[in-house]
Amino acid sequence: MEATLGNRKSSATEVLRWIGIAAFGGFGVWETIIGGRDIIKHPDGDWTGTMLAIVFAALVCAPFYIVAFICFRRRYRELVDVVAFVGGIVVFCFLVELPLRLHIHELFQDRYLEGGAWNELREMLGLPVSVLCLFGPFYAAAWFFRWCRRMVEPRQKGNTD
Repeated sequence: MEATLGNRKSSATEVLRWIGIAAFGGFGVWETIIGGRDIIKHPDGDWTGTMLAIVFAALVCAPFYIVAFICFRRRYRELVDVVAFVGGIVVFCFLVELPLRLHIHELFQDRYLEGGAWNELREMLGLPVSVLCLFGPFYAAAWFFRWCRRMVEPRQKGNTD
């Protein structure tokens, strides 16, 4: 009876593995076809725009192909790298967009306001805030990637580092 139950678990695992491979690989192929169709359908004659569209399509499709390949090779611990990479991109895009949504640059660039202490203070704070808005998303994305990697590393007993 236990041998049959063990076979069912392994069969279910294999079925889920192949469903994952088909789903992620199929979605990657679908995104590639849609992206390629859009590139071919709207040729603007500008090589820069076409190359950027190809790179963007490759970046969108690559995680799906990578997940399907990892499932095919049965290296499930490497899925964390893909999740960390995609999550890092999401964190980066969110933090790049945040100053634009909060209109932080306009606050420090508005020079038509009356003079006074606030205007001078605003000009002094403008450079550090701009540097933070420029480099902060890169560091936050790298931190998120390292944090995801650290979450799956096996903890060693007796190591207090």
